[in-house]
Amino acid sequence: MTIQASKFNERLAFWTARTSDTASALRAMAHDVELAPYFDQADVAAIVGVEANTVKCWRARKQGPAHVSISYACVRYPRAEFCFWLAERHAREAA
Repeated sequence: MTIQASKFNERLAFWTARTSDTASALRAMAHDVELAPYFDQADVAAIVGVEANTVKCWRARKQGPAHVSISYACVRYPRAEFCFWLAERHAREAA
């Protein structure tokens, strides 16, 4: 697990204790300044619980969370968009 993924899980526990459901906690985390403003592919994979190559495949198929391509080898995932993406999926599964 990456350092950012560990911090993400720590903050998720913090917000989950203060909100009514996980989707609300994830939406709150979009604005949590204690988290890095961007995650890399390894962070996203560790947080979601998939292999890094899966995240790369999502990106190629335009299916995963929004990202910023700085170069071919440097891709970042903005915290807010990533948290909203997770919240949307969590809310859909809970319904």
